[in-house]
Amino acid sequence: MTKRPGSVLAGRRRGAETTEAILHAALDELSRRGYAALTMDGIAERAGASKATLYRRWANKQELLLEAAGLVIRPIDAPDLGDFSAELRHHLRARLALYDNERGRRLVAALIGAAPTDPDLSDALRHWLDGVSASTRAIIERGQQRGDVRLDVDRGTIATLVSGPMIYRAIVEQDAPDADLVDQLVALVTAAVSPR
Repeated sequence: MTKRPGSVLAGRRRGAETTEAILHAALDELSRRGYAALTMDGIAERAGASKATLYRRWANKQELLLEAAGLVIRPIDAPDLGDFSAELRHHLRARLALYDNERGRRLVAALIGAAPTDPDLSDALRHWLDGVSASTRAIIERGQQRGDVRLDVDRGTIATLVSGPMIYRAIVEQDAPDADLVDQLVALVTAAVSPR
């Protein structure tokens, strides 16, 4: 296979190299064209791979894109620091890296923007986000076990409260969240969930 213009692949590659090149090509195509214009043909062309190669690995562009998103949006470790506020601050500061680059912000915006009009993407995104937010839920659960967090608060609601402002800042306000926002969020959430 000869290298095509804009191709990620050069020559014949197999396995993990091919998969990684295709995933990066999907992210590049998403940045250039947006979700609505993203096609398996376009990704294959950019990667220098055949469309059949893509379909052997992924059933559709939604599956491919969510796997590609894993290159940018990675699960964050949630070490036990012995204190809910410290753990939440650690988690949110680690999450800042996602929003600190344009590719990460565009990816999140594209996924959120496309989900309401694409039921397949919406279902897959919901399942995928459950895995990404596992560390947030672990922090809340540990806080409840230690007595840092009230038992009557809903973990899902708190997880939404934790992640929502950062997404809003990055996507709606189009400004990168920063350490100051993290510190304010930690203070507000801690005050809201602490035992009275």
